[in-house]
Amino acid sequence: MTALDMLRTGTLNRSGLLRVVESPAPRGGGKDLGDAGPFAHTEACEEGLNVFETKKGDVIDVVMANSKALNGIEEQHSWHLHGHSFWIMKVGEAPFTEEALKHPAPHPPQKDTVSLLPGHFLWLRFRSDNKGVWPFHCHVLWHHVMGMEVLFVQK
Repeated sequence: MTALDMLRTGTLNRSGLLRVVESPAPRGGGKDLGDAGPFAHTEACEEGLNVFETKKGDVIDVVMANSKALNGIEEQHSWHLHGHSFWIMKVGEAPFTEEALKHPAPHPPQKDTVSLLPGHFLWLRFRSDNKGVWPFHCHVLWHHVMGMEVLFVQK
């Protein structure tokens, strides 16, 4: 099953995250955005585990789609990544499609926190360049407590 199939069918893990990793040749010129390719290598973490291991220099693409919760309500989620900054490659109305990959933001802003609006998706990218265990979580406390968190572990 491809990454896009997973997004379309909702077979991602609890947090709605998937990981795309490749260690590309640098594009050059200062802060390198990297290129994870068109979802060249995709992993969704196991249900309930929410831990992704990375290697130094990996380019990590995270796609999140905000869909209705079990109670039928869509809420806004403020996502924060510790230990890294990410580029906001694309924001749009769900669903996330292959077309979105063709048109990333020409000058993506770099942040460590971003809001995911109801009925929308986010495509984020960061380079794994900081050794440690780094949480990526929703800043709404009770969402965090309910499991809206993953850990990126760079060895």
